[in-house]
Amino acid sequence: MKSTTKMIIKEFPSVEQCMKNLQEVNSLDNTARVFLALAKCFEHPKENSFDLGHLLKIDGEYVEFALDLINIYFHKDTYLISQPSHSYVIDDLINQKEFAQRLSANGFKYDQAKMAVYYSRGKLPAERVKIAGIPFWNEYDVQQYTEELKGKQEIIDKWKG
Repeated sequence: MKSTTKMIIKEFPSVEQCMKNLQEVNSLDNTARVFLALAKCFEHPKENSFDLGHLLKIDGEYVEFALDLINIYFHKDTYLISQPSHSYVIDDLINQKEFAQRLSANGFKYDQAKMAVYYSRGKLPAERVKIAGIPFWNEYDVQQYTEELKGKQEIIDKWKG
């Protein structure tokens, strides 16, 4: 399952049931139906196309989420865009300090100095963009890395048992 589909299911759990044909599509609200169509496109793009016009039919708060998913899909799930030729709006970017703060908020002891060391050693996800030599990531990168750390912590906790 693509990472973008997992993100949809996390936000709309009923979509997973519909994808497995365990629930009727008619039981979904319009927004969930649009995300079901998007998930189907992510999983099987040759069989399921997605019309961007559907985004005009959903709750406004989810339009940005859908656009982020499409961006992530082409950058991460398909690798069709391996070397982005444009940068993001600076407000959407997360620097090392903010990255460390978000990790700390999730229970991991990170500060800006530790982030700098990890970055220099290649232990962090690749930055989305560098501006004046400063690396920046997006929300997706931070979430994925946080999930990765949580998975590692679970293994350590089980091992300590």
